[in-house]
Amino acid sequence: DADYPLKNAPLSTYVNLRTKYLDIISKEDATVGNEMADKVTANGAGPFPDYGTIFYFFQHNNKAYGIAYSFDKNNKDKYLPQFEEMVKSINFVS
Repeated sequence: DADYPLKNAPLSTYVNLRTKYLDIISKEDATVGNEMADKVTANGAGPFPDYGTIFYFFQHNNKAYGIAYSFDKNNKDKYLPQFEEMVKSINFVS
């Protein structure tokens, strides 16, 4: 996340900043690339009330990362398995 200015801040600080204005449906602990992560599901807002987004927020080597899957609420599961498989495939190499 190139726009995130803080270094060495806890993951919770990053997640709180990125979700501050979201209508959060759920938040759960997750793992991405053997790093602790937060999985956040949020409703769409403004001109996009029929959409939602699943975010994974995590850190590696004091750098913040976020990935997202946006979906039409009537078709949420269409590509969700592929998205989850991509998240599981993330691996950091030294």
